[in-house]
Amino acid sequence: MLAVLRLIELILKLLSLLLLSVILIGVVFLILPLFDNVLTSKAGLYLVNMNRALASDMGRYVPTTVKGVDLTNWILIFAAFIIKMFIDNQNENVKDKIYYIEAGPVVDNFRKKTNLSEKLFKNVFGKESKLKKLQREFARIKEELDKLGKELTFLSVDVVGSTKMKEGIDPPTVEHAFSEFKNYIEDKLKKNSYIKATWTPDGVMSCFPDFLHAFSAAKDIINSMVAFNNSLNMFKNDFNVRCGINSGFVYFDNISKIEDLNDRNIDIAAHLQETAEPNSICAARESVNPPALITQFVCLDKVVDGRSVCIWKAVRNAAAEREA
Repeated sequence: MLAVLRLIELILKLLSLLLLSVILIGVVFLILPLFDNVLTSKAGLYLVNMNRALASDMGRYVPTTVKGVDLTNWILIFAAFIIKMFIDNQNENVKDKIYYIEAGPVVDNFRKKTNLSEKLFKNVFGKESKLKKLQREFARIKEELDKLGKELTFLSVDVVGSTKMKEGIDPPTVEHAFSEFKNYIEDKLKKNSYIKATWTPDGVMSCFPDFLHAFSAAKDIINSMVAFNNSLNMFKNDFNVRCGINSGFVYFDNISKIEDLNDRNIDIAAHLQETAEPNSICAARESVNPPALITQFVCLDKVVDGRSVCIWKAVRNAAAEREA
């Protein structure tokens, strides 16, 4: 079907070019009498004779003279123009059918992903003829969006029991302690090649180019909490964190901010973090890559937002714990 439509499209294009040539020839016939030197040349005489023969042939079927004025060339131009417009319109319809066949699966996949019913989708985009054109445009836009899409890994880190930690502590001390915590965590993120991060009062959501970097950052953060609590924590209670990791395809560019992204993959990372115990990492099993890393996790018979749950727990040094 697609091959037939492309053949029809080619034929219509050729006919349109032929009619454009007819229009140009008609224009040449109109302006030819204005050039005396051309009329005396062989080429000029040939064109004049051709024009006369055309006028004679057309005159047999349609009136070409009005009040003694020969309108052959005007009729030729006008008729060719009207026919060309009709053919060009048919060509556009054929193009719409071709684009609909090519872009239809892309648009249908998007409609299914966004959970839009077919009826609602058609209501949004209008009548069927308009729908096809907008589907074609939408497919083009989606193709451009896909160029911005990439597979990223999101790490959600949260301070466990932060509200209780702040009880009875004056605001300047709280501000200073959490500022030190933020700087400490940011250093770990930078060392593990994070791309961007956004902070909440008691935690951070960051993204990485792959799972390996996110996992390494999470382990560094958890394993360094003893050193942080010994040297920089001014609170009576220790800072303990929990982490959630999830990977997925997102539309993301250099100027995008994580807080501006409304993506399910980010939400899942946050929900996994909420599931984690203190000083542990809760990761989506589907995100663990390279697969060999799965040996560092304990996989649970538990599902969060459709993701299988794996847990990594820190193995703390007993001497360090006693010192803390």
